[in-house]
Amino acid sequence: MAAVNLKNKLSYSVGGPITDSAAPPVRDSSNNPSDKSIGSFLGGIKDRVFGKRKKSTEEAPVMKTVEAEYQHEVFGKPIGLCGDLVTICLFKCCLTADQVSQMYKKGANHTEVFFSSSLRSEVVFQYHPKMCSGQRCVDMSAYTRSMDGTLVNGHTCLSHSITDMIKCIGGFQVIIPLLEQVQREPQRDADQDLFEEDAGNDNTVSTFFQLLGSFIVNSEEHEDHLLSTNSIPTISALVQKVDSSLIDEYTLMAVQNLLHDSVRPGSLLYNSVMQHILFDFRLWNNSDKWEVRVVHAQYLYNIITQSGSDMFRKSFGVQFILDSISMFYCKRSSMIESDIRTVRSALFNIIKFYVKKNISKEELLALLMFIHTVQDDTVVLEAIAMLRSLIDMPGDQIHLKLYENDGAVMLYHMLVNPDPYLFSFTGENRRKRVPLAIKQAILKLILALLGTNKVLDTTKKTLYLVEYGMGGLVSLLQPLKPPSDKLSLQLMEIVCYQTPDPNYRNMLCVVSLARYAALPTKLSLGRMVQQVIKDKPTCVSDIIQCVGWQESISCLIKNDVRAGRGSTYSSQYSGDPEPFVVVSLNETDDERSEVEVSLTSSTSDSEFLPSQPESLHADDSISSAVSHDERSSDCGILTQLQAISLDMHCKLLWDGLRGSSQEIWKERMKVFHSINSAKGTILVPAVKYTRLLIEYLLTECCAIVKDHTPAEADSTENGQQLIHLVSDFLNTHYKEEESCSEDLLNLTLDLLAKMTVWHPVTGWSELARVGLNILLHFVGSSNSEICATACSKLNHLIQTDEFKLESEIYYIINSVHNALSSTGNRENDVHILQVMKAVLEKHSEMLGLVEHLPHLTSSDLKTGAQVRLDEGVEHYGNEHWKKYLHTVVKEKRSHCLRLFKQVEQEMLNLWNEVENEQNSDWHKFQRENGESQLLFKSNITTPLNAAIDSELKRFSIKTNSFNQNIRVILDQWKSRMRFFSSERGTWAKSGESGPIHWKMSSHENHCRMRIKMIPNDHYEDHRDASLARDTNDPAPLRNDPPSIANLATPSQGANADDDDGMFGPNSTDESLDEGNSSPEELLLKVDCELISMMDSFPGRLEITNRCIYFFEHMPSSDDIGKDFTSPLSTLKHVHHRLHNLQRTALEFFSHNTNFFLNFTREDRKKVLRVIRREKRRDSKFRVFEAQLLANTNLTNKWVRREISNFEYLMQLNTIAGRTYNDWSQYPVFPWVLKDYKSSAIDFDNPDSYRNFTKPAGAMHPPIETELRNRYEEFDDPGGMQPFHHGTHYSSAAGVVTHFLVRMEPFTTKHIDLQNGRFDVADRLFFSIKESFNSVLTSLHDCKELTPDFFCLPEFLININGFDLGRPGGDVALPNWTDQFSDSLEDKIRAAEDFIWKHRKALESDYVSSQLHHWIDLIFGYKQRGSEAEAACNIYPAYSYEGAYDLSQMSDPAKRAVTEKIIKEFGQTPIQLIDKAPHPERKTLEECLSMETREGKASSILPYLNNLMCFKAEVHEKASSGNIIVACVPPSQTRLFIGPDFDVLVTISDQGYIGMHKWHPVDRHISNKFVFHRDLLVDSGNRRLAGLLQPGKSLEAKLLAVSTDAEKIYAGGYWDNSFRVFALNATTDLSRLKHIPAHYGVVTCLHLDATGEHLITGSADTTCKIWEASTLSESSKALQTLYGHDDEVSCVAISSEYDMAVSGSKDGTVNIHTVRKGLFMQSLQLPKEFSSSQLTAKEIQIASLGHIIVYTEETSTTSSQTMNCLLRYSINGHFLDRLKLDKQVISTPLVTAHEYLIYGTTTEDQCGNLYVREIHRFTRISRLAMRKPVRSVSIAYSFMTKKHSHILVGLEDAPSMMIVVTRRSEPEIKNPVIAVF
Repeated sequence: MAAVNLKNKLSYSVGGPITDSAAPPVRDSSNNPSDKSIGSFLGGIKDRVFGKRKKSTEEAPVMKTVEAEYQHEVFGKPIGLCGDLVTICLFKCCLTADQVSQMYKKGANHTEVFFSSSLRSEVVFQYHPKMCSGQRCVDMSAYTRSMDGTLVNGHTCLSHSITDMIKCIGGFQVIIPLLEQVQREPQRDADQDLFEEDAGNDNTVSTFFQLLGSFIVNSEEHEDHLLSTNSIPTISALVQKVDSSLIDEYTLMAVQNLLHDSVRPGSLLYNSVMQHILFDFRLWNNSDKWEVRVVHAQYLYNIITQSGSDMFRKSFGVQFILDSISMFYCKRSSMIESDIRTVRSALFNIIKFYVKKNISKEELLALLMFIHTVQDDTVVLEAIAMLRSLIDMPGDQIHLKLYENDGAVMLYHMLVNPDPYLFSFTGENRRKRVPLAIKQAILKLILALLGTNKVLDTTKKTLYLVEYGMGGLVSLLQPLKPPSDKLSLQLMEIVCYQTPDPNYRNMLCVVSLARYAALPTKLSLGRMVQQVIKDKPTCVSDIIQCVGWQESISCLIKNDVRAGRGSTYSSQYSGDPEPFVVVSLNETDDERSEVEVSLTSSTSDSEFLPSQPESLHADDSISSAVSHDERSSDCGILTQLQAISLDMHCKLLWDGLRGSSQEIWKERMKVFHSINSAKGTILVPAVKYTRLLIEYLLTECCAIVKDHTPAEADSTENGQQLIHLVSDFLNTHYKEEESCSEDLLNLTLDLLAKMTVWHPVTGWSELARVGLNILLHFVGSSNSEICATACSKLNHLIQTDEFKLESEIYYIINSVHNALSSTGNRENDVHILQVMKAVLEKHSEMLGLVEHLPHLTSSDLKTGAQVRLDEGVEHYGNEHWKKYLHTVVKEKRSHCLRLFKQVEQEMLNLWNEVENEQNSDWHKFQRENGESQLLFKSNITTPLNAAIDSELKRFSIKTNSFNQNIRVILDQWKSRMRFFSSERGTWAKSGESGPIHWKMSSHENHCRMRIKMIPNDHYEDHRDASLARDTNDPAPLRNDPPSIANLATPSQGANADDDDGMFGPNSTDESLDEGNSSPEELLLKVDCELISMMDSFPGRLEITNRCIYFFEHMPSSDDIGKDFTSPLSTLKHVHHRLHNLQRTALEFFSHNTNFFLNFTREDRKKVLRVIRREKRRDSKFRVFEAQLLANTNLTNKWVRREISNFEYLMQLNTIAGRTYNDWSQYPVFPWVLKDYKSSAIDFDNPDSYRNFTKPAGAMHPPIETELRNRYEEFDDPGGMQPFHHGTHYSSAAGVVTHFLVRMEPFTTKHIDLQNGRFDVADRLFFSIKESFNSVLTSLHDCKELTPDFFCLPEFLININGFDLGRPGGDVALPNWTDQFSDSLEDKIRAAEDFIWKHRKALESDYVSSQLHHWIDLIFGYKQRGSEAEAACNIYPAYSYEGAYDLSQMSDPAKRAVTEKIIKEFGQTPIQLIDKAPHPERKTLEECLSMETREGKASSILPYLNNLMCFKAEVHEKASSGNIIVACVPPSQTRLFIGPDFDVLVTISDQGYIGMHKWHPVDRHISNKFVFHRDLLVDSGNRRLAGLLQPGKSLEAKLLAVSTDAEKIYAGGYWDNSFRVFALNATTDLSRLKHIPAHYGVVTCLHLDATGEHLITGSADTTCKIWEASTLSESSKALQTLYGHDDEVSCVAISSEYDMAVSGSKDGTVNIHTVRKGLFMQSLQLPKEFSSSQLTAKEIQIASLGHIIVYTEETSTTSSQTMNCLLRYSINGHFLDRLKLDKQVISTPLVTAHEYLIYGTTTEDQCGNLYVREIHRFTRISRLAMRKPVRSVSIAYSFMTKKHSHILVGLEDAPSMMIVVTRRSEPEIKNPVIAVF
């Protein structure tokens, strides 16, 4: 036989070489971390241990076939096998190429090569080093081992690769602490070649990633390990903490190599590295080298573009990239602008690559929301530019998506500054103002969309705002500050794009913005409108249909005072001069840029690229004054503007307004009113502009007015109105020179002539007078030509006798005289004197000149023409003339004057009507704009504001989630490091481990006890709270209710840290869902509140077809957040709950944890509907409503003693709405005892107990009397109902935090309720006796207890060392509690003794007989009404459900006060029984008699001190072995035909399995059980198969039977596996699964009581936890547990307590968690000898979490051996020790509730069966056996759910002993507690 050696792994096998999987061991002593840098050390480890990484290039093995006679010719002379070999096997026939290939691929150490059916039958013999015992090589080819071999001149040597050994001491995580020790490394030489081989070896981080790659290369197992331990996120978090200089190009190259060479593309690990390292911008943004950040971004672009968009788009798509830009590459970045722009450009290019072919609705929305919310204006411009470039690309996808989803219209929202009152989100990330450059870019984008031909014109209507109108947008643009000039021009461009018929209403709205614009912009806007009119002349009739068009067009020549800018030329006409100041954005933040004054220049349309964005500000030059050239330029612009405006007005006045009705003329006159009413704001002379308009109208009218005919009635009527308008204009502006012109005079005279106004027959007498008045106005003109023309025309009219009325003549004389008096022009005087002369000559008689002016003769009049000018003037200015004017002329002209005044009054009335209508039109215009604004807001602004608000919240949550992820990961790593740095870890440092601080876990057992403590990684000693208590006045007593003075009378109608794995950021890695068969679908999303013990957290609940998710809305920046995920599959039941006494909440229960959510009433209904629908196939799922207790079977179970008092009270609390999650509704338990003085407590004495018929506050008769008197005398003026007790028996401050103040998180809550300090010591809970006395004797103290008084000893001890004001700070325990020393362990032992006795009192017969009275008070018919009044059990009304309806409270302050009272005062539970008393519990004897009558099996536990045995034959053959397992699985299905038969499974140490019929009751047999032996038990067909490790025999700790009796789990096999066998009562045993488990043999295993989890221990020092129900050959362990230095010898697991306990041969006992595999602590086992070897032999976890350890200690200096039983609390505190005298425990430890059962072997080879109380190991019973006991179990009745019998297997006996109680003898009362 050849030597078989694995040491150097130089292995040979048939068919070809086997891959060399490891290098030789490291022997270089220079690899000491203290001698070199960490980077060099890691590099050395990497190179020596793992070798240079390279892809496998070995060729496939070659097989040759040789005929039997010629083998010597081919192979040579046969010689003995020699060398280093692994597996040796001989086959019957030649193997095929495929078979050889399979063997080759399996590798050297694969132990199942020949187990496939195709090869197994061909093996003659097979040897393996692991199956060698001494010199004997066991033949593995068959069970008969017929060809065992002998090892001659050789030896076996087993070795493993370093990577495998690393996995045995903690996996790759054991290397991760190196990152925490990284210091700043020396800088490399600047000229060192970047691509030089191993150039980055001095970079520790780079080397670490290379080491990581070497660890996982070609190893799926190592990949799974990294995933299961969450190592990649941990590495990422720790790398982010290293010095920034180490995040360099070598680190990036190492990560690239890791992805390319080591990780399988597409695997979960690949996705994890991508997510947490390569795509984690926090890591790379930490680099102090901008080149690294740039190269990293470019590398991301390269890999995404090379692999295709779909591969990365789902996990790292558009939203991810946009969020990354917002977080890391905006203005907050430390990079310089040019570098950060380069990075952003690469990231934007990734987005362009994603969406260039198609873009989804969600991606487009994400991009638009990014533009609306990102805080860096430069980034916004780059994003807009990217969107613009996408629009310009081929294809129409993005255009269609923009229009389909109203994305294009959303762009308008960017033009409006956000209204802060529209946002519910008030974070710092909300934009306050939109700069001008962004607005311009948005409008350019809109123009590009309008200019495209990729969508139909009808589709573009939405972008023209046809439905909403431009008025809404315009009004939103100018509420505080007007928009910029460029913005106005771009808006006009948008309006004009709509061809051939633009929306004229929108056009006028944009034109109205001209009042704020500078002259060039006004001119441009005017030209655009002019061009529209020119292109379509008929549009004027459409424009005039728009309300307010007159004012809008007039805005072109107006300047609003708010604009602060405009033409300096306008200062001549608008009051005080205001120079034109160019304003810069960066100076005034006014959203304007300089407007070019050059008329020929145009705005720039240049595109801004991501690398070169358009400037956000105008030129830096700011002018405070305007030069002469600028003024000249303004004058030219103004002239052109005036001409354009005049042209438009004229066309609208005449071509648009056709007709001559008064309504038409009112519309025309509105233009004149608009111009003349704009004093101080109009840029042109209003009088001149008005005159020019009138001249245009006169010209047009003259052109069409001919002879007066009926067909021309409109024309003559227009002419008549024009004459009146001219007269009114001249009357109004008679003092202004600009009011008169030759054109106006000539056109007026022409029109008057064409209308034959002066002809007597036309009947124009009134119009003739108006014309006369016009002529007289022109006579008084200072212009000589105008005056001469007017005088000539007037003189002609006088000579032709056109004026007949005397008053008209006198009016002419007066007017001519006034003109003569006011003129200063001698030339004009000549013309005026001639008019005067003509009047006097023509009408001298009528004028009575002879009578009134006798000195003026006719000859004077005739010769007046020859009189010199100065004499004539003097003549008409003498006293006689003046007297004549005042006495005669003024009197005689009065009639004509009245006629003129009447005409003027008519015009004035008409102007008033025009003004009123124009005001009305303007208001209507504004109202239409307002309606448009409402439409714009309701359809665009408001929904988009809500979307922006939601996006800001989402981004804030995402940002916080990023930070929380780091904190959660580091917290998890801190928990891992607690193990690595502990005495059991690989990084242990002696003397440096500090004390561990603890807090309560939210984990619950099946009775809803919270008894588990967990390490508090965020411990706070609260010294500030202690100091505040000691230095300030005492805080107010919080037991008193808050003030209720301001409350109305109640109505009469209706972080905590993540200790259980629930809280923490939800995973967003969608790639992890690959294994699911169906995609995850969102079913419901509602807002809610997470109610926890500490606070409420607003958030969002999302329910999918797989999970329930909660996302906190706004987590605190320094909190890890409350986000959690709960799989729907684990949801057990849902309870309706009250929150603040309102029926709005639900509590979800799932796998020993629960969470409490508050909704609105409607949302709660929606949630329940979805949950019920999704769980409809789960028969065990229930929704429990707050209902009467009678509707459940719970009370009947309690009455029949099927559940304990504690469990019943806890269930009542649960149904009544009491919960651990809401500290104002904490579960309430009763005071049980009243004797706290005696040195011993007598549980049978009724005087030891309280009065259960009275509430706690009324137990003392004198107090009860006083309470009743106070109740009768109660009279509240406010109408409050009377009450007995002013405080409540269960409140947050007065009860919960009062009793639990020593334990977090209640300590923090207590300090919070006490305003930041501890309450004074005298008011804290320091004595149980004093607390009870206070309740007994105080009127103001009625508190009951909490469940913690019956299950949690730690709350009585100040284990965290808080300064509570008294030395020690512990609670004084009653005298009857066992007293020990003052050490912490002894204090815990004393507190545990109190808890045990207190719970024993609760379960006593007396309390059982009285407890229903207390239930009536708290939950029953005495809670309310007359029965409550009679029982002295009335509390303030606001503590009862229905007192307030918070949904009806509109006053927030009042609601807040009400909620505070409800939360802090206390809340009465829901009433469960409202009419009848609660039934009384039956006695133990009554229950036993009832079960006997019903033929049901009774529990054996109450009678464990009165036992007897019966024998049951199991095997017929002694060779079948000893029974080492005998059990009745508790959750089995019916396998046998017959009434109520269960399966009793037995397994012998020879592997024989029996499946026997078992029934615990038989009325016809005295021992009252039925046992039918399995006839196949001795057959070889039902026997465990497989080869065990040499030297190992089958024992109980290597076996486990599933709870459904369908599978057996077995370990100890030579190939380090454990195996699963299928059980069937009628068929042979079959092996279902073969699971490779460890690197060493499986030495022990244990199945959880629920059958969910299996734990295995191994010789490789590790333990693994498996999901038992889903085991297969490819199964991966859920957790791997480390911390042992020797072979694991025993294990135990409890999913109920999330606890796995393991012991090893070196005496180490470790506690880990099940779900996370976290190391909690290592138990300190006491030793008897100073020098000894201590071994943990057996471990068991009791029902209340106690850890029972059986140890064997052997002295190394003598042959003495000591066996002990040790008891520890669930929290690792040592409690009891029992030394076993001269006997050893030879069976597994069995616990049943609070009892321990085990079998022993004595020195004389006999045995005993012991039954002990777990508490103090008090012996209950000892049953002597004739032979050593090999197995013990307790039978569980499937039908009655009770433990009925004890099953005992003995050595060398084919029979089994069945232990029962002696029912015929007198029964002894239960010495301990009742059944749980």
